[in-house]
Amino acid sequence: MRSVESLEKYCLYDIPLTRASKADYGFDPVIYKLLDQTPPCDKQLKQLFTVYRFFLMKIKKSKNLLHQAYLQKNIPVLFKDYGDFSWIRTTEHLKK
Repeated sequence: MRSVESLEKYCLYDIPLTRASKADYGFDPVIYKLLDQTPPCDKQLKQLFTVYRFFLMKIKKSKNLLHQAYLQKNIPVLFKDYGDFSWIRTTEHLKK
């Protein structure tokens, strides 16, 4: 299962995220620490969840959009109309 499918199940059906999905979509505090960044606060994580949920419920082909944004480190750009998500760090940010 791609981590975006785990994200979808979490946002729509309250099924816990896989470890990979947490890391791939900005929810894993370890990623932030590895990058020497402050992990997001609960308010930021709740806002991130809300925007992911909106995308998955309302936008056609949202899983593909989210997956591509993850691969290109563009989740903040994809979400620019919904707030400042420039703080999001994922496993893709660990790659050189």
